[in-house]
Amino acid sequence: ATPRDGVALPVFLSYLAFTHSGLENLGSLVEDTKRPEKTMFVSIAPAMMASFLVYFLPVAAGVSALNVTDGDFSAWKPGYWGHVAGVIAGEGFERYMQWGGVVARFAALLGTVATSARLLAGMGSMNAFPTVMSNFLAMYHDTRFTPVNSIIVVSAAALPFAVLLKVNDLVAVFQALSSVRLLLCVYAPFFILRRRYPNLPRPYEFPFGFWTSLGILAPSVVFVSVVGVCASILGVAAMSISIAAIVLSVVAAALLVKYLRPDGLAGRIEQFELNEVPPSSFIEDDADDDGALPF
Repeated sequence: ATPRDGVALPVFLSYLAFTHSGLENLGSLVEDTKRPEKTMFVSIAPAMMASFLVYFLPVAAGVSALNVTDGDFSAWKPGYWGHVAGVIAGEGFERYMQWGGVVARFAALLGTVATSARLLAGMGSMNAFPTVMSNFLAMYHDTRFTPVNSIIVVSAAALPFAVLLKVNDLVAVFQALSSVRLLLCVYAPFFILRRRYPNLPRPYEFPFGFWTSLGILAPSVVFVSVVGVCASILGVAAMSISIAAIVLSVVAAALLVKYLRPDGLAGRIEQFELNEVPPSSFIEDDADDDGALPF
C-alpha cells in the first residue's frame, strides 16, 4: 500500500502474527527436554529476538538499497528477496538468497510438521478420536521414536492448502485457524486449569496466580482474537475455508463426545495429599524408578 492508501491492517496483522507463529508448539517438546521448567523460558526470549531480527534486518537493508521513499511496496511479491540481494551484492548473492530461502522454508516446514505431529500423537494417546484412529496416530517409530503416522497425516492434510492456495490466502487461512486453536486449545485450558488446579505440578510453569495471569495475558488474547477476525475477512477463500473448518471441527467434536466418549477422554487429574492413600485408579507401577509420580 502507498501512503495515500494507508496500511492494509488485516493483511499487516495477519503477516505480523504469521512471521512470529510457531513458538506455542514448544510445549510439544517437553518430553524431549531435560529441564523444561528452565529451558523453555530461557529459549523463548532469544527465539523471539532472532525472529524479529531475521525479518527486520533484510527489510531495512532492502528499503535502503532500493531507495524506497514513497512507501510503494507493490513490487515486493513472494520471492522478491532474491532481487533485493542482487541489487545489494550482485547476481551471485541473488542466487544464494534464492536457494537459502528454499532451504530455510523447508527447514521451517519440517519443524512445523514435526511439532504439530507430536500434538496430534498426544491427542491420539488420550483417545481423543475413535479408537482405531487414536491408536494409529499415537504410534511411534520403533527406533526413531517419532510419531510417524501423525507426521504422514499432518503432511497430507497440509499439502492441498500449500498447492492450491496463493500465499496471501494461505497466510490468512493459517492465521484464522491458528487463532481459533490458540483461543480454544491454549488460552482457555490455561485459565481453566489455573483456576481449578492452582497447585497442579507442571513441566514448566507460568509463575503467577489466576487473576494476575488473566491481566498479563488479556492483551495477548485480544490480539489473537483481532488477528483471527482480520485473517478470516481477507478474501472469499480464506473466509470460506476458515468457517468450514471451524464448523466441521465443532460438529465432529460434539458427535465424538456425545456418542463415542461420553465419559471423557483417557486420563484425568487425581488430587490427594502425600500422606493419604492414593485413589484406586492410581497405578503405582507407572512411577519412575526414583519414586516420582507418573504425572
